[in-house]
Amino acid sequence: MAALQLLVFDTRRGNKEGEENDKVLAGFPDTVSLLQQSSMAGLLQGLLLFTANFTTDPWDVAETDSGTWVMHEAEPHLWFAALAARQWLPRHTSEHTLRSLLTQAHLLTTALCGSVQAMLDKDPGGGLARAGLQAVVGHLGRALGSPASWQHRELRNPLGDASLPPLLQLSSGAALAVQSLCNNLLLANVSGRQPVQGMLLLYGPYLLWSTLAARDTAALFALLATGLLHATSTSKSCKPTNGSQADGVNAAASDGGSPAAVHPDLRALDGGWWQQLPSGFLVQRGAKEARAAATAAAVDGAAQPAVPLVHLQHGPMGQGQGQVKGQQQQQQGSSGGDGQWVTHHLLPLLEGRLLLVMLLGTDTQLSAELLADLHDWVAGPAKQLATQIGDEVRESRSEASHLPGFRYLYQDSQQLASRTSPRIKVSAMSHHARTLAAAVRESLGAAPGMTALAQERGHAAAGATGIDSQAAAGAGLLRVASSFGARDSHTPDPSSSGNGSGTRSTGNCDGCEVLEVVARSSQDCWAYAAQPGGGRRLLAVRERRSERDLPEAAGVLQAFAEDNFLIALSLGVGMAPKLYAALFCVVAALLIARQLSTPAITIVGNVTIDLVDGKKALGGAVSYAAAVASAFGVRACIVTAAAPDVDLGTVFDGHDLVVIPSSHTLVFEHTYTFWGNHRKLRVPAQPNVTLSMRHLPARCRRARTLLLGPLMPADLDPASFVVAQPWWHALVGLPWQQVGLMAQGLQRQLDASGRVQPLRDPSPLLVDALGASTSVFLSDVETDTWPNTTVAQLAHRTSRFLVTRGKDGADEYVGCTAVTRHPVFQVSAVLDTNGAGDTFATAYMLAVAAGHASPVTVAHWAGGLAVSKPQACKPACVTGALQAGWSTMPASPRHGWLPVQRLLLLPPVRQLAQLLGLAAPRGAKAVP
Repeated sequence: MAALQLLVFDTRRGNKEGEENDKVLAGFPDTVSLLQQSSMAGLLQGLLLFTANFTTDPWDVAETDSGTWVMHEAEPHLWFAALAARQWLPRHTSEHTLRSLLTQAHLLTTALCGSVQAMLDKDPGGGLARAGLQAVVGHLGRALGSPASWQHRELRNPLGDASLPPLLQLSSGAALAVQSLCNNLLLANVSGRQPVQGMLLLYGPYLLWSTLAARDTAALFALLATGLLHATSTSKSCKPTNGSQADGVNAAASDGGSPAAVHPDLRALDGGWWQQLPSGFLVQRGAKEARAAATAAAVDGAAQPAVPLVHLQHGPMGQGQGQVKGQQQQQQGSSGGDGQWVTHHLLPLLEGRLLLVMLLGTDTQLSAELLADLHDWVAGPAKQLATQIGDEVRESRSEASHLPGFRYLYQDSQQLASRTSPRIKVSAMSHHARTLAAAVRESLGAAPGMTALAQERGHAAAGATGIDSQAAAGAGLLRVASSFGARDSHTPDPSSSGNGSGTRSTGNCDGCEVLEVVARSSQDCWAYAAQPGGGRRLLAVRERRSERDLPEAAGVLQAFAEDNFLIALSLGVGMAPKLYAALFCVVAALLIARQLSTPAITIVGNVTIDLVDGKKALGGAVSYAAAVASAFGVRACIVTAAAPDVDLGTVFDGHDLVVIPSSHTLVFEHTYTFWGNHRKLRVPAQPNVTLSMRHLPARCRRARTLLLGPLMPADLDPASFVVAQPWWHALVGLPWQQVGLMAQGLQRQLDASGRVQPLRDPSPLLVDALGASTSVFLSDVETDTWPNTTVAQLAHRTSRFLVTRGKDGADEYVGCTAVTRHPVFQVSAVLDTNGAGDTFATAYMLAVAAGHASPVTVAHWAGGLAVSKPQACKPACVTGALQAGWSTMPASPRHGWLPVQRLLLLPPVRQLAQLLGLAAPRGAKAVP
């Protein structure tokens, strides 16, 4: 019997007499005949039919006198199996290790060829699937047979999992730098398109970031680990074989009329085929270049660099797929060919120990020019990031991912990832400690990552079991009976003395038991296993330490789990203060984030398309208000209605823009008399939406200042924004929400031809919007036709009432006080008065919010600088004018909440608010 046999078979095939060989899809080694493999597949299928009466676990294990069979249903009806002879297996090898390697074989197959079921659907005869599976299984079998390969070394690692990418924990600064680099590359515009559709970022053998679904990440990492991270040159063995086994397996499909099998390209798994260009990109040599070991410079001049193709089941989440959507697809889709498989070019870049893996669409033309353009985007940030992470690792004075005093393995099935001690640290463990780790791990049943892969295919998760008596005896453990919901038990085993162990069953996690196990060997070595639910599992080993009894060791190991992995199963007296403190911090952070993420001002009104002499320009009160807010350095929430095809330019950049879809955008036709600048307006199109408070998102309603800018009576319902203050605001001393109303649009009407005509009396919309917190802004053009006492009467019903009078200044009514005339801010020349009133009103309301002693002087200052700019550059140039003249703004000894908000809204708080949905990202343009 061969020391190691690998077999892939389909339980749906070969069930008729004379067609038994059709059941086998791949096998290793070549020395085992196809007849022997089909006989073994039939025997295993019979065993599976029997065990299916007792369990739906996609894993099965059969122990014989000579070896161990481990079987894995990677896809429905498609089984991967491994038979390892006892004399061949290295010490400390467990069935978990063989399971992870079988999972890796399937992941490699899907990454290089797509799902097995998809290949069978494409070629029902099985030739295509046999070619792909035989190539991958043969490669893995030869690697396991070589003691120098990383797969063979993994057999001896009781704290390893070849099927899960190991993660590296970073500081918050490094994590933000990683995310920034990935986001910039996903948005990189190269030659008019965005070629990068997905990203993986690794540092050494550790995963830092991925934009892919969890299963695609695991598959791609398996490929990178084999071909790059643990690369060995096996070019000869990776070539398609003409041996008897390959011919025999493929011959089984020939009777079915299947097309000729095409051997997959396995060069990506061979370190000898990869070479690094001077630019840092990793490409593949051609056949002649590989044999001749051509220099990297030769490939630099190649017209089309060779890179491998990979298959993804869910596609990159960076291209319009959010994380939630990716997880839903992962849960709903099966590995059996369902879902959409997408092919991408795999282009890695190596900078020091930082490996940046880019996925390019197959429609992207690979060329030296494309590599040069991508290099310009990524070279500098990648080098800086590699240095930053390297410095962090060196400052820790230990190996990356090493936690001093412990050897551990943490598995997370939700993310299909792990954290583990460096292999060099595991190798330093004593033989006794590794035996203990393997025994405790064996006692917990199927690994959570493997269970999660099974759940993708609709299979139930495997339940956790108690400690196996044989494994416990071999490791010097005490046998512990574990039952669901049982109390703590510390049961002595008659076969041992001086040792102790404990287990705690604390609940249920979708069919898998929640466990906490502490075990001690005869040589004072402690092992701790925690299965807290949610697909998480931790195994930690601690040897040659001072802990002597079970409670002391359990406390140390539980503290290790809580501090490093947020695993807390035992809620003792000491945990309660920590939980209360953590809860208090979370609530405080939420309250601070909610308060400080509130926009400084919410501006409501319609943008306009201004037609002047046949030329279009963006206008509207909200446009000028946004420009003023940008100059003041505050973030505004802007709500407007516009048609989908409107070009909003850049004036709203940096603000939270909410566009309510409308059939039309408000259009103004401007005409001027030939003897002067007297302007006439005509409205050929208006939106079919009347804005009201219900159109404001919750985050925008929290602003302490509202500024309404209607340009026509139908633009918005001003009364809906003037709401009564909640009683608890006054109780806790919160200020009123101030409402600024630029009421010019409420004093207009249209004649039969669509021309704008003024109203001679206050409109009902204006009267209904008055209130104790309302500030009204009008010009003398609208109020000069009113009776003499009308303005004063209306002003008594408001907080402030301002009437601008051009070069003569402005009249300010504050409550019931007498009117005050304020002079204008003097400028050298008046070039254009468009937007002067909007600029005046916005600056006034911001000055009030900031606690300025004389907000009207600030408003005149802003209006004066605005009229000094020509109409052609407005409204965008208003921001620059105010910023350039900031030193001339009237000073004030008093300050309000506005400057405090600008100073205290630190990046971590802002990011927390954005993650919780309490605030929109800076610069975001949200369209409901």
